[in-house]
This record gives sequence, structure tokens and C-alpha cells, in this order.
Amino acid sequence: MKRLTPKAKAYLDNVIGEVVRRNGVKGAAISDDGDNPFSHFLEIPLDTDEQVAVKTFNDLFHALGLLPKGRNLAIGEQGEYCEVVSPKNVGAYLAVFNHPAVFSFKEGDPECRFILKNWRDLDIGDEDELAIQELIAGIKAGRLKSKTSDGYLVLKGEFYDAIDSGRKTVEYRDFTEYNLKRTIGLKTVRFN
Repeated sequence: MKRLTPKAKAYLDNVIGEVVRRNGVKGAAISDDGDNPFSHFLEIPLDTDEQVAVKTFNDLFHALGLLPKGRNLAIGEQGEYCEVVSPKNVGAYLAVFNHPAVFSFKEGDPECRFILKNWRDLDIGDEDELAIQELIAGIKAGRLKSKTSDGYLVLKGEFYDAIDSGRKTVEYRDFTEYNLKRTIGLKTVRFN
């Protein structure tokens, strides 16, 4: 497996150091996934103000080019190459993200597949992959579609408030047949 070059590692350290300093965060720690040198964690102590921690993570994601400038993640949200983990799960504010070097991998490169799977700790076996392919085929054929044009999505209060205030702009659902049938083809979504 490829490893990060010293130059790529230094770039990451410099960007993280600058973002952490600019936001005045104390006690932040950076680490990488021992099995995947491209996957990293930035941990901020819980005694930090939550808004400062989330702003720091988003500033980092923007500086590394992992999120478009107009997009921010709230706690519990994930983008394609980054995620803000709920502190309830880990006892700290935690961002998980891939090094921008993953962008240099080409589709079909086994390392690209490994990076993306390992980052989310997915264990996609042949059976699961076949199920996902069948769901995608159902979407393309129009078999998986909501029966109405209006839909309801139930949310925890904290996520509803984040959407209401404009901090949360994306709502995720598991990629399952149940959720696909409830959401594909909706023109209006009401959050409960």
C-alpha cells in the first residue's frame, strides 16, 4: 500500500496547525488510522465550546478541499471524504477525514476502494454489494419510488433545530430499499 510522502504529511500538519491556532482551540490532537495512512482523526476536548469545535472542523475540511465552500457539516453529519462524529460516541469532539491525496487515486484502483471502505469501516461483502447494485438498478428502472409527492422525515430535535436555523443543509438516510421507496420522487419533505 502507498504511504503518505513526508511532503504530504507536512502539508497536513501545517494546515491543521494553522486552523487550530486560528480558532483558538487548546488540547487538539491529530492521529491517523494505523491500517490506513490516508485516514485521519482530529480530536478536540469536550471542554471546548461546541460551535468552536464544529467551526474548526469545517474550516479544516474547506482548507483541505474536502468540502465545497458553501457546505458545512453539523455534528453527526458526513461528506464524501469527511465526517463530524457525535461526541456521545467517543467522549470528545472528533472529525474523521481522508488526506487530499486520495483524490489522486483513479476509479478502479484497488487502493481507492480500500481507502473509501476502510474510512467508513464498511465491510461490504459480495452479498451486500449485490444488494446495493440491485437497489441502484431499481432506482434506474423507476421501480423504487415514493407513492406520493409529499413525504415526512422524523428527526431528533437537535437535527430539526439545526435545519431550521440553516446550519444543517443535508439530511442523510441509510441506503436501503425502505428509505428509497420513501424518498425518491418526493417534491416536498416535511420534517417532524
